[in-house]
Amino acid sequence: MLIMSLSPKSVFGKSTFVVMAYVADGHGVLRPARPSICPVAAPQDLACVIHFDKWRRRSCGIQFRVVGLRCVTHKVAFTVYPPGWVPYARKILLLLDHGGCEVETENQHNRWSETVFEAAADAAAEKLWPEEVQLGPLPEVGLVPQSRRTQRRHIAGAVILFGLNQSASCREREIVARLLNIGVSWLEAGAKKIREGPSLIRKGLEAVQVLEQLQVLRLRMTGLLTLGRNQGFWGPALLQ
Repeated sequence: MLIMSLSPKSVFGKSTFVVMAYVADGHGVLRPARPSICPVAAPQDLACVIHFDKWRRRSCGIQFRVVGLRCVTHKVAFTVYPPGWVPYARKILLLLDHGGCEVETENQHNRWSETVFEAAADAAAEKLWPEEVQLGPLPEVGLVPQSRRTQRRHIAGAVILFGLNQSASCREREIVARLLNIGVSWLEAGAKKIREGPSLIRKGLEAVQVLEQLQVLRLRMTGLLTLGRNQGFWGPALLQ
């Protein structure tokens, strides 16, 4: 099965996916509320009739079982993703709990250490991943060690996501700034620094500088989801 990374090479589906908070039921099992509409419903369609289909457990990424549902009206099955997650993701976009609340961390770097932006955060802290990784037996729990090649790929994705790449136009950076509710001057300055010295550390540092400007949690989430959709990393998110 293909697993998504924050990579500019898009090989994943662009279908709409559903995002909802997971809450503990009377037995302590995390589950979402039943959504009102399915991912393929159109405004003029008949009302969705949605039933539970199955539990799904991922080999990596989300650490608890997620719910698969089926819409009888539109004859489609779909997964409900918890806040911060997108289809096939190894890591979360932002450090959120299953209900969508931000997880407190001890320092700024830790805010991104378990997210898709970990590669950029490590580079910003001048921590470069090894050029070669001796895998050996794969761990039963935890992530496989990642190489410098993977770090480069993830940082390249972050640079593209935020319009810091050389090919991004001023208009594209304006869209990024509007979606993230930050000043476009931050993006222009970061893109200029990357052009002048496109090292891995510089790219990671400028990507993290953008992340640190994100103030409002709701805007961070919707903005990042929309940016990823615009750049072709994943499809539209249906937040319910």
